[in-house]
Amino acid sequence: MSSKTRNTIVLVSLWLLISTSGFLYSKFWQKSELDELKTIKSELADLPTLIEEVDSLTSQYHGLKQEYDSRKKEIPLSDQASETHDYISRGLDQSGQIKLDMKFAGREDLSEWGYNRYSLLQGEGQFTSFYNFIYYLENGRSLYRIYRFNLTHEEDKEIKRPIKFDMELHAYYSKIAELGTSLTARALPFPPTPHNLFYPQAVRIPLLTPADIVVDVAEVKAVIPGKAFVQYRYALIPVQVGDKVRQGFVSGIDPSEGKVEFTLNEGGVIRKVEKIIRYDQKK
Repeated sequence: MSSKTRNTIVLVSLWLLISTSGFLYSKFWQKSELDELKTIKSELADLPTLIEEVDSLTSQYHGLKQEYDSRKKEIPLSDQASETHDYISRGLDQSGQIKLDMKFAGREDLSEWGYNRYSLLQGEGQFTSFYNFIYYLENGRSLYRIYRFNLTHEEDKEIKRPIKFDMELHAYYSKIAELGTSLTARALPFPPTPHNLFYPQAVRIPLLTPADIVVDVAEVKAVIPGKAFVQYRYALIPVQVGDKVRQGFVSGIDPSEGKVEFTLNEGGVIRKVEKIIRYDQKK
C-alpha cells in the first residue's frame, strides 16, 4: 500500500472520529448542558418570587411563634378530676359566694388531644360573683369551654335575688408536651364588674324635679294653661309658676306664645330668661 493511500485512510479515519465525536457531543452532552442551563435560567427568573415566598413564610413563622410565646393558656398532658375540682374551687373562692354541685360526666379522648366533661349543677350566686366566675373560666390558666349553659333569674322587687345556673364544662388536655407551660400565664386580675343585667335600669335612674333644671340648657316642649313641660337631660319635667329651678324660679307661663319665663339670681344679679317652644327643630 502506498503512503498516499495510507495517509488518505488515516485522514478519513480521523475525520470520521472527529465528526462522530462532535455529533455525539452536540447531540447528547451539549444538549444536556443546554437543558441544564435553561433550567438554571428559569430558576433565576423565578428568584424574586421565591424570595417573596421565603419572606412570607418567615413572617408567618415569627407571627406564629409570637402567638405561641404570648399564649396565656396551659394545656396539660392529661386532666384529672381532682385537679379540675381544685381549680374550680379556687375560682369559686376568688369570685365570691357561689354554690354549685360538680360532677364528672365523661371523657372524649382523641388522637392528639381530648377533654373531660363536667356538669356544674344547682349553681347559685349574686351577679358580681357569677360574672367573676365566668371570667375566671374563660381567662384563667387552664383551657376550658362552656359547652352548655342555662341561666334563670326570678324577677321581683328584691334586686339581690341570686342567679341560678347550670352548665356543662369541657376541660381540655393535649399530648403535646410543649403546650403544658406558658411564659405569659400569670395570676388573673378581675376587671370591674359591668352593670347587672338583671337589675332594671329604670330603677337606677333618679327622678328629676324642677329644682334640678339648668335653665340655659333646658328646652320647652309644651305649654298649657298653668303648666309647662321642660326637657332637661333625659327627663320631661312639668313646671308651674313659682317652682324653683337651679338659681331661680318659674316666673311666668304664656300658653298663647308657648313661652316660659324664668327669673334667675346669679350671685345677686337678677336675670330673666324666656324659653319658647322651637317648632323648627327636627331630630
